[in-house]
Amino acid sequence: MDEALQENRSKPIPDLSGKIAIITGAASGIGRQTARDLAKAGATIFAVDRAIEACAQTCAALPDRMSPLACDVTSLSSIQVALDTVWKDHGRLDILINCAGVYSMQPIMAITEAEYDRVLSINLKGLFFVSQTAARYMIKAGRGGAIVNVASAAGRRPSIGSLAYSASKAGVISMTQGMAQELAIHSIRVNAIAPGAVETPMWDAVKVAYGQDRAAGAPTVEASLLAETPLGRLCRPEDCADAILYLCTDQSAFITAQTLNVDGGMYFN
Repeated sequence: MDEALQENRSKPIPDLSGKIAIITGAASGIGRQTARDLAKAGATIFAVDRAIEACAQTCAALPDRMSPLACDVTSLSSIQVALDTVWKDHGRLDILINCAGVYSMQPIMAITEAEYDRVLSINLKGLFFVSQTAARYMIKAGRGGAIVNVASAAGRRPSIGSLAYSASKAGVISMTQGMAQELAIHSIRVNAIAPGAVETPMWDAVKVAYGQDRAAGAPTVEASLLAETPLGRLCRPEDCADAILYLCTDQSAFITAQTLNVDGGMYFN
């Protein structure tokens, strides 16, 4: 086993016992790792995604603490049904992690209305309405809460060939700040993380897309990113889950409206 992964897995685990958490996009990647790590910390997890069978695989790691829950974040009625289920089962909601997202690889002149709407609907609209609905239940329970959004380094600086995606993630950063200001009165903290390239199935698709237009002899997209990353490796789902876990705990009780870069030093802001 990689020494860095071994070190990651041997870190002290915070205590989230008694917390009720929803993680969207929990079928794979960052969402799957985050769901499992929060469950290991003692939280009761609802792993949410349209891909319910993959969510069931996520939950198989700790079935006594994790339940799959079908939800399409682009549908307000689907969001309401899913969160109603959590409320009826537990009468509270403490943590929401917005991991659901899609990547789009198209140059500006090739982006269609349908593709633009698809990306913004999942990455931004869906995130907003899941957060709005969750916040209503957090306010109703009167216990405060923590919302963590997954933005991207592309939200810091637009990435060539993925304008719609970059715009959606910049919107996530802005929305995080706005939600944090409005929800602070209810003791609900809202933060985000901005990962660089993360070793997930989505990244595999990105490499293929960039490779199609790469000139002979030109560096690969992965080589280019590694050259820009001081810590010299790509982000892993565990890196993101660690940062998200911190933002859910009382260790970050006085932190809100922030977007934490999880990018190995690519960006300094």
